[in-house]
Amino acid sequence: MPRTASVLFADISDSTRLYLKLGDAAASELVTALLDELAEEVTSEAGQVIDRIGDELMCLFAGPAAAARAAQALQLRCRDFAADRGGETPALHLRIGLHAGEVIERDDRLFGDCVYLAKRLTDAAKADQVLLAEETLGLIDDVGAAFRFVDEVTLKGQERPIRIHELLWDSLETTRPSRPMANDVILSSVLVLEGFGRTQRLTEGKSVKIGRSPPSEVLLPSVDVSRLHASVEGIRGRFALRDFSTNGTYVRDGVVHRDRFVRRDQLFLEGDGLIGFGAPPEEGSIHTIRYAVTDAEETE
Repeated sequence: MPRTASVLFADISDSTRLYLKLGDAAASELVTALLDELAEEVTSEAGQVIDRIGDELMCLFAGPAAAARAAQALQLRCRDFAADRGGETPALHLRIGLHAGEVIERDDRLFGDCVYLAKRLTDAAKADQVLLAEETLGLIDDVGAAFRFVDEVTLKGQERPIRIHELLWDSLETTRPSRPMANDVILSSVLVLEGFGRTQRLTEGKSVKIGRSPPSEVLLPSVDVSRLHASVEGIRGRFALRDFSTNGTYVRDGVVHRDRFVRRDQLFLEGDGLIGFGAPPEEGSIHTIRYAVTDAEETE
C-alpha cells in the first residue's frame, strides 16, 4: 500500500575522477568508508538506508523535516571526512536531492513518483548542493537552515516544470532565504520593462514570461528569440532574470555598458540598462527591451 514519506538520495560527486586518481581498490575503500559514515548520520535522524547503489545512498524518512536535517548532517560529515582521516585523503563532495510524497515499499525496495523526483533532483544538483521541490519545501516548518530559489525547470520524464530550491546547509553561505521570515523587511522596489511598444511594471512576488510566442506574455517576434525565452520574477526586493533559451540572454548595464551573458541560468537585474534576448542588445531592436529597477515611490 502507498504511504507518505520522504526519499533522499546522496551521491558522491565525480567519483569517476576519484577512481582514476587513486585506482579501483583505494577509491573503493574510500567510498565505502564514507558511505558507512553517512549511513550512521541517516540512522541518527531516524532515517533508513534502503539501498546502496554504487557510490550513492537511497534513504527513507517519515517526513521532509527529518530528511532536510539529515541532508545537512550528511553534507557536514562529507565535508569533514577527508580532514578527519588526514594524510593525502582527497576532499569528497555530495549531491543530494530529496522529495516528499507517496511511496510504495515492496521487497525492501521503493517505487513511485516520489522516488523518481528525488533521484532527478539529485542528478540536477551540483557538488555540495541539496535540492528539493517547492512543494516539499512548503511542508518543512523549521530545520535551522535557509533556502533559496534556484530555478523553474522541467525534469526529464516530467510534463510540467517544477520550482527547485536549494537548502543552504553551510552556515558560512551568504544569501537571502527564499521564504521571508516573520521579521524580514522586503524592499518596495519596482522593475520597469520597456520595449516593442509596451511598458510593464513588476513588483514583489510578480513574474512575467518573455519569448517569441505564447505562453510568453511579453512577445518579441525575432528569430533569435525562443518561444519561451526567459522570465523575470520579483524575489525579496530583487528581480531575478532566468533564461530557458537556446541562444541565451545578454544584460548590458547602463553605467559600464558591459554585457553579462546568461544561458540556462539566472542573474539579478540591478540599476538600469538593456536586455538582449538571443543576441546582444541593440537600442530599438525587436529582440531588445530596456529595464530599470527603481524605488516604488519614484514610479508613483
